Amino acid sequence: MVYSTGSKTFVRKVKENVDFDFDISEYAALGTRAPLPTLSINGGSQSTTGSFKDASRTINMEVRLNASIQFNYYFFEVLSPNAKPDYDDNITTPESVAFSGTGPLSNTRFVWTAYWDAQDQNDKMFKWEFKGKGTTPSFGFIADCTFSK
Repeated sequence: MVYSTGSKTFVRKVKENVDFDFDISEYAALGTRAPLPTLSINGGSQSTTGSFKDASRTINMEVRLNASIQFNYYFFEVLSPNAKPDYDDNITTPESVAFSGTGPLSNTRFVWTAYWDAQDQNDKMFKWEFKGKGTTPSFGFIADCTFSK
């Protein structure tokens, strides 16, 4: 028998005389995980995804800049206390990505890698949290960051 749980796959040998059987059901449903949070960044304020756990050590971030401000100057940051925006175990690498400029973003996709000490030793899940800080413009919607695997 092969089954997966918590991002791990297990193979177990099943004895010949067991009290269960496998069958295909027309009522079978696909299971899904809860979606990862979205981080909305507004000028003059800070926001957070709140703390959450996930089995993956890496999480993708896609940034969507507000089209109505992209040709004016903007500056905002995305930070994570438990991860880096690149696979790098060097402790001097910053835990943030800053966006500044006028015009469309040249790179909108980043991969965050959690520090090993962000992994809970009991459930083996990684603790994640992302924070956004909008500086310029000083008010209104600046960008959305969506997270995925």
